[in-house]
Order: sequence, then C-alpha cells, then structure tokens
Amino acid sequence: FPFRGAVGRQLRLGALVLFLLIGGEVLLTTLSTDQSVWLSVKAAKPYFYYFGFLLIPIYAGTPKRVRQLLGWMTTIAAVLSLMYLLISLVGELGSLPALIVGEANYVGLGTFTRVRSNGAPLIVAMLLYQFYRYADGKSSALEKLSLVFLAMGTTVHFYRSLWVGILVGIIVQAGIEGKRGARSVAKFLLFLIVLAAMVGAIHPEYGQMIASRALSTV
Repeated sequence: FPFRGAVGRQLRLGALVLFLLIGGEVLLTTLSTDQSVWLSVKAAKPYFYYFGFLLIPIYAGTPKRVRQLLGWMTTIAAVLSLMYLLISLVGELGSLPALIVGEANYVGLGTFTRVRSNGAPLIVAMLLYQFYRYADGKSSALEKLSLVFLAMGTTVHFYRSLWVGILVGIIVQAGIEGKRGARSVAKFLLFLIVLAAMVGAIHPEYGQMIASRALSTV
C-alpha cells in the first residue's frame, strides 16, 4: 500500500485478516462437508469481489493509475459478461462460477434464460464508464469492443430493474454535466430507439414484447 506509518500498518493488517478469514472459511467448509474445494471457492465468490476495493489505495495515486485500475476492472467485467452470454445461449455450465440462472417465459416468444451474479453491479459500472469514454471520443478500439461485450452482458441479464437503473444513472449524470451530458444521453437514447426499431423490423413479435415490457415498467 502507498502509505507509511500507522495507516500503512493498519491497511496491511486489515487486508491480511480479511484474506485469512476468507481462506479459513473455504478450508473449514471443505473439511466439514463433502463439498469440493472448488465449490467452496465458488461459494465464497462475493468476498473476492470485495477484495477489489483493496486495490483502490494502490492505484488511486495519479489519474494514469486510476485509468489502469479501471482498465483491469473493465477486463474483469467484460469476461463476466461473456460468461453471461455463453450461459444464456447454451444453458448452465458447472465449470463456470456459480452464476444464478433463471428461466422467463414470454407469451408467444418462448423461454429466455436470464443470468445474474454478485458481479452484475461491476458490469453496469464499467458499461457506464466505457459508454462515456466512447461518447467523449476517448475510447480505444479495445475499449469499444469491451463496450459491446458489457452491453451484451447487461442485455442477457433480462431484468428491467437493471436497465432502468442504467438509464436513470445516465440521466442523473447528464444533469450534472449540463449540455455535454445531454448530448451523451441523446446518443444513448437514439441508440436504444434504433436498436428497438431494428429488432421490431426483423422480428415484429420481439418489437411488441419490448414495447409491452417498456409500458409495464413505466
């Protein structure tokens, strides 16, 4: 940690205690049950997400290092989004971390596989971050590709509350940024309208489903 003296010692001690507690939980769960080590690790996965916060003091020294941290967080979120997409297409896979899979049946459209996990907020946060970099003309080709993956991950989530939260987050940010934010919102809403129109043109029944779900959400 980039701290000296008592603060540095406290942070190191806290990180060590957290690591020992997680390792101890995994070990005790494995020894006291017939569960394998891998299943115990998967059961402890929320704590590994929390570990990400321990990286912030290390990377928060300069804007360049903050961008490095956000790059790693984007990579993790994009990989998780690809897991979402894979499971949505082929069904639940035992080898992947314990993602929660649900089935939703829409009249006339059949069954959709919905995927979620404790890492969903990370996907949303990185989607918003990469969207704003793209809207501001600062994203690289790799970041644009990650934006596509993150958008897919939030789509196959198939929970309207998630989509509404993203939209509200963008609108609130626009209110803070004024005209610049309003332009970003306009781009985002235009993208949503064009996407819905294209889906409706290719599959009218899908367009009707999108419209009915949007109205019921309102």
